[in-house]
Amino acid sequence: MFEAPIPILASTLIGLEQSKEDNRPGPVSCGSKDIDEEVLFGGFHYGETTSIAGITGMGKTLISLNAVASLLITDQDAEVALVDCNGSFSAVRLRNIVAVRLKGAREQSKYKETGYVYEQIDESKDSKDEDLIREATKSLERVKVMRVLDFLGVIEAVQEVTEMCDRAEKALQEEKVKDQQIVRLAAVVEEGVVPSSQDDDADEEILDTEIIDDETAGEDHHSDTTEYQGRPVKMLVIDNIAHHAGPMISSNQIDGQALLLTCMRSIHRITREHSLCTLLVNNMVGNSTSSSTRYARRPQDNVSIFASVAGRPALGKTFDRMVDLSIMLSRLPATKKDADTAYGPEANANSFWKSVGVMEVLHDRHSKRHERWAAFDMHEGLEISYWSP
Repeated sequence: MFEAPIPILASTLIGLEQSKEDNRPGPVSCGSKDIDEEVLFGGFHYGETTSIAGITGMGKTLISLNAVASLLITDQDAEVALVDCNGSFSAVRLRNIVAVRLKGAREQSKYKETGYVYEQIDESKDSKDEDLIREATKSLERVKVMRVLDFLGVIEAVQEVTEMCDRAEKALQEEKVKDQQIVRLAAVVEEGVVPSSQDDDADEEILDTEIIDDETAGEDHHSDTTEYQGRPVKMLVIDNIAHHAGPMISSNQIDGQALLLTCMRSIHRITREHSLCTLLVNNMVGNSTSSSTRYARRPQDNVSIFASVAGRPALGKTFDRMVDLSIMLSRLPATKKDADTAYGPEANANSFWKSVGVMEVLHDRHSKRHERWAAFDMHEGLEISYWSP
């Protein structure tokens, strides 16, 4: 028999929401401080679902792994849940990215400001490459990788992350209750106030209950509460969500879109309730030209602010509107001279011109990042840097 939901006064939720906002950490860097400020208003924000779309080799996975590295370096207690849909995750690559980011941070910390000059601090043993690799490898203990073979596996992985977050939240609340009980009892002892018999019996009952719970729960109790104490999941990465969702929708449009909608609702819920930083790696479609007038790209099909960029994020417009921030990566000529070589009247397939990656915001639900963009370069598949002529 169903029970009616208990109504909650909206005024009681203000403090809870304000507390979440106050305790929410700063944005997670994409790997380049300049791009963070220019495009993302500081980086990838907690409590938001971000889609990163682009063709193969454009840096989608590189940016998401750099975001993972940023979290592992800046928050020593955070864990990352990474759903690997296409089997492309490389632990060695992530370790090397973390090591490169650690090395860059150490090089910046070699100098300290003293008045008007900067004096160099002697290099320590920690900055050696082997120590960086060791520290980077240690940080991977906080990355939980889940390999999935179909979209139902993606849904199950999201459910598993939800349970992990719920258990961590429950453990945190229980810890807060215990701390409050200790503070209350300590205050009573400090003031020298003798509690009444009813209060004394209540305190003894609380303590007895805790002892009974600890003795009877056994290993199952510790696996539900202490496993995630101090190590909450703060980032969810799904790479690549279109790998399984695309074929599913192509084979059955109605059922496929329904499953995708259900999964996205679950992702949106845990992202908001647990203040996760969620990154969804996506593909691009429609970027190839066609000689047929029926399938030729029309100007109204363009989603980019650049006229020469063809294509749009995969999985349809509905998916793009279900995320908080939609980012697309493309490649454009670096300079005007390169653009003339690529698209000018004398352009041909054998023309050589320098290109750079471009990150642009297609859709932003919460702030004014829409149509912001920046050019970037990739280095050895490990680093991303802001590019300017």
